[in-house]
Amino acid sequence: MVRKTTSLRAPFLKRVAVDPERIEGREGYPFDLPIVRGEFEIVFETPVTIIVGENGTGKSTLLEAIAETAGFGTAGGSRDHRLADDATERHRNSAFEDFIEPMRRHRSRLLDDARSDPRLTDALRFAWLPKVGQGFFFRAETFHRLARYLDEAALSGLALHLPPEHLKMSHAEGFIDYFAMRFEQARRNRRPCLFIFDEPESALSPKRQLDFIRMLRDLTAEGLAQVIIASHSPLLMAYPGSRLFRLTRGGAEPCTLRETEHFQLLREFCVDPQGFVEAFLQG
Repeated sequence: MVRKTTSLRAPFLKRVAVDPERIEGREGYPFDLPIVRGEFEIVFETPVTIIVGENGTGKSTLLEAIAETAGFGTAGGSRDHRLADDATERHRNSAFEDFIEPMRRHRSRLLDDARSDPRLTDALRFAWLPKVGQGFFFRAETFHRLARYLDEAALSGLALHLPPEHLKMSHAEGFIDYFAMRFEQARRNRRPCLFIFDEPESALSPKRQLDFIRMLRDLTAEGLAQVIIASHSPLLMAYPGSRLFRLTRGGAEPCTLRETEHFQLLREFCVDPQGFVEAFLQG
């Protein structure tokens, strides 16, 4: 059995906050995001933290910044996938297109270009205890490219295992299989790890979301995994023992599930589905 590397328990990332001195004089994205211009701070006190908020509040950009400081590929994946690191939309679109020799030849140029782009990490300060580099960053929008990368890497001999064949599964089954594979690996390693999820519910039915919640419970049972999720799903927001933060134009504020607009809208819908939709369409 592998000896644990620390007696500390999750959460390992303790705090993330804006440093006003780092954004002075900066303009444009991502320094024009509401969370950057406000007094932004999140203190992590539980193994599972869920970040909610409307589109455009900066949830995905924040998760990307956390992933970057943990050493994960910002296009998704773990430290092993830094080859496809891309801090801009241009790089993201081609993140996993040519991971073989052509990508290797241009690796340095792509990474240098990415580092020159403005990044939210430039405006933030992070507090860790201890610093964690094990785990992965999941972003729904790039999962297809990540899955192709993993399948092709295994087929080309770059990996020491059979290809997972995520692309032969349905979108939801590919998500769940990828999560299960990574979670099982983390439990075997018994090392502190960080898992970051950007809208994992995007391809999951309500039942599959409940399966994901059960998987998170098993993953975090021994206190060696910290999980940060950006989500629009009230089901995920109800994860027992999690702490919710709502991103607004003023920063980040703790909230309860019942205080979220997501829950309130869903509750009104469940009371009178047709009446709710009709009232909405009538303005």
